Amino acid sequence: MTIMKSHASKLSAAITSICLLSTPALATVTDPHGVDVGDGNTLNFDQNSAAIGNSVKATGLNSGAFGYYTNATGRESFALGNQSTASGDFSAAMNKFNTASGQGSFAIGRHTTASGEGSFSTNYATKASGWHASSFGSYTEAKGGYSAAFGVYTVAETSAAMVTGIYNELTGGDPPPVSG
Repeated sequence: MTIMKSHASKLSAAITSICLLSTPALATVTDPHGVDVGDGNTLNFDQNSAAIGNSVKATGLNSGAFGYYTNATGRESFALGNQSTASGDFSAAMNKFNTASGQGSFAIGRHTTASGEGSFSTNYATKASGWHASSFGSYTEAKGGYSAAFGVYTVAETSAAMVTGIYNELTGGDPPPVSG
C-alpha cells in the first residue's frame, strides 16, 4: 500500500511536471512529493503539497496554494487567488483577501472571513465566526452557532438565528449548554 501511494505521488508529480514543462522557464518540479512552480514560493517537500504562483505558501499536509501571495497552511487546505489564506484544517479560501481559519471552513469572494468550524462566508466583507454559521451578502456577520446572515449590514448573533435584509441585527446570548 505504501509503495503504491509513493508511486502514485511520483506519477502525479511527473504528469504535472510534463504538462507544466511545456514552458520550461516557468516550471520547476522540485520534489516528487511536492510541486513548486513560480517565484518565491514556500513548500514543505514531504507534505505532498503544491505551490503554484508568486510568493505562495503551501505548508499544510496535502495542501495547495495557487495565485499571488496565497497561503494554504492547514492540513488538506486549499487557497486560490490573491492574498487569500486557508489556515484551518480542511479549509478553502478563494478569490481576493479571504481567510478560512476554522476547521472545514470556506471563504469565497472579497475580504470574507470564515473562522468558525464548518462555517461559510461569501460575497463582500462578510464574516462567519459561529460554529457552522453562514454569512452572505455585504458586511454581514453570523456570530452564533448555526446562524445565518443575509443581505447588507446584517448581524446574527444568537444561536440558530437567521437575519435578512438591510441593517438588521438579532442579538442576545446563546442558550446555556444542555447537560446530559
